[in-house]
Amino acid sequence: TTMIQIDEKRLARQNEGIDKWEASNYNGIINWYPGVGKTYGAILAIQRYEKLHKSNYIISVPNDVIYKQWLKTLEHFPVHLKQRIIVKTKGQLHSEKLSYKDVGLFIVDEIHEYTTELDEKLLDKTIIEHKAFLALTGTTNRVNFKNVLKHYKIVDEISEYEAKSKGFVAEMIEYNWALDLDSKDAKTYENYT
Repeated sequence: TTMIQIDEKRLARQNEGIDKWEASNYNGIINWYPGVGKTYGAILAIQRYEKLHKSNYIISVPNDVIYKQWLKTLEHFPVHLKQRIIVKTKGQLHSEKLSYKDVGLFIVDEIHEYTTELDEKLLDKTIIEHKAFLALTGTTNRVNFKNVLKHYKIVDEISEYEAKSKGFVAEMIEYNWALDLDSKDAKTYENYT
């Protein structure tokens, strides 16, 4: 058997963030620097919510890569709980033309990718009627993030400084590579700079 090393200091800080989410009536956004463990924070939130509310859960993700990561994560959940967790991409939720009732906890991973008017229908309970809400992000520096903040507030933040100074993430090295861009990509790049 392989033993998993638990970083007790990081776990304590993740629990502190989930405590703040609980204190906000189980509604809010955690903005943790990438690598701190947002997915694990969401798992802690599900465990806590489940103790009190035996509920149904929906996890919405922005793309197929994160969708597959969540399915792999859920493989480790007990069957009785896994059966009540639905994972969908936001594209699936938008195209289904369904509404979900009686959802206990709605989790949105990478909430900074949910800033369009169409995405607002996921956040404002039009498509998913939920009692509790947890959103995960590593950045709020996105166009139209104010649309998200109309619905939910940030309840906890772990900055780059905190993450690095407490050893939650390693120092990163950034490499700049010269790339030839076609005209479409060059235009997109111009819009970002």
